[in-house]
Amino acid sequence: MALGGNQTCNINALPSFESLGIASDINVGMVSWDNQTVDAMERCCGRNSVNLVHDCVLWCEVPDNLPDSTSFNICLRRTWNESGIFGYHKASAATSVPGPSFAGLGVLVLVVGYLCHAI
Repeated sequence: MALGGNQTCNINALPSFESLGIASDINVGMVSWDNQTVDAMERCCGRNSVNLVHDCVLWCEVPDNLPDSTSFNICLRRTWNESGIFGYHKASAATSVPGPSFAGLGVLVLVVGYLCHAI
């Protein structure tokens, strides 16, 4: 990831996950951007790209070998020795739209049948 300059961001605060506009159906790791956190994120995110949002938050889809916040934190701390906070969002289940049920189809048939006879 090519992030130039020395960015100064608050490493002790992160905005809410919801405010970042990142998909919620993936595991996401995030930290505030500074020179050390870029290196740590590149290491921990593996082949997944490290992204920047809101000019100060680095995030990536966390690889399967880091399935929870503890494992992500351990990975970050191997490279990032500063005290600061990180975020980890566990993928939420995809919302599904229920399909038609047999009962629903039965009611539809009755309504259509009634309307056909009423005309």
